[in-house]
Amino acid sequence: MPVRGLVIRHAFPWSHGKAAGKDEESKDRPAVIVLVIPPDADRGTLVGVVPVTHTRPADPEAGLELPDDVKLQLGLDKSPPCIGFDEINRFVWPGYDLRKVPRTGADSYGLLPEALFQEVLKGLLARHRARKTVILDRD
Repeated sequence: MPVRGLVIRHAFPWSHGKAAGKDEESKDRPAVIVLVIPPDADRGTLVGVVPVTHTRPADPEAGLELPDDVKLQLGLDKSPPCIGFDEINRFVWPGYDLRKVPRTGADSYGLLPEALFQEVLKGLLARHRARKTVILDRD
């Protein structure tokens, strides 16, 4: 079951790729679940995820770098990963973009610490309120 703060492996398509006619992403990446809406009569559980990328955004308010201890806890590589706030993929769980974690075959990398997850939500909400977040529906 999806849980807010869980870091999953996801074929995260970007909005600029979608605008260029690409429906699928060629690179799977970690992504943080930031939204979980329970199922209703019309659909299953709705989930929103934000990407974890090695590219630091030009605008420092557009992302948050993961601390070294969290990278180690999650089993991410040593490159400086950053959680992006400007793109959200939204889909019905489990969706066709989920992948297994390569090194372990697990369904997820693990959970972000609660304090860090709250920072992610704060940054994401600020970007969303400033209308700088693009939501890409995957279903």
